[in-house]
Amino acid sequence: MRPKEVDFPSFEILDQHDEGDVVVRESAAQPKLPRVQMMLARLLRRRGFHFVERGRYDRTSRVWRWELAPNVLAAVLSNRGSVKLEAAPEGHVRRIVDIALTARLPGIGTLIEASAITRISDGWNASAVFMNDWLTRRATS
Repeated sequence: MRPKEVDFPSFEILDQHDEGDVVVRESAAQPKLPRVQMMLARLLRRRGFHFVERGRYDRTSRVWRWELAPNVLAAVLSNRGSVKLEAAPEGHVRRIVDIALTARLPGIGTLIEASAITRISDGWNASAVFMNDWLTRRATS
């Protein structure tokens, strides 16, 4: 699955299963990277940046929590968070996202964090376009 709106060169669900009130999912993804992150990956002689996301959706609290495990500098790069939906006016919903993103690298950590924040924000906005389109198509079929 690779929705064009999300713009990931690759995305794959590795495992998904139920554990009672919790849905557990593990996926692998390779996002497109801005220049600063590509330079870091090349510096480390990696062919590209990718990550494994391990997430849990709690049906009771209706919250999705995740943690990413990158293939580069996993000891110093951290990305985890949660997302939940709340009702908004006129039958809409609002996604409430809480992200903890850290790059503990002297000199370039702040650049990586700023670049990642921009990329994540762009990605969440693109995923909203994808989800709205998907819901519209599903409602009309």
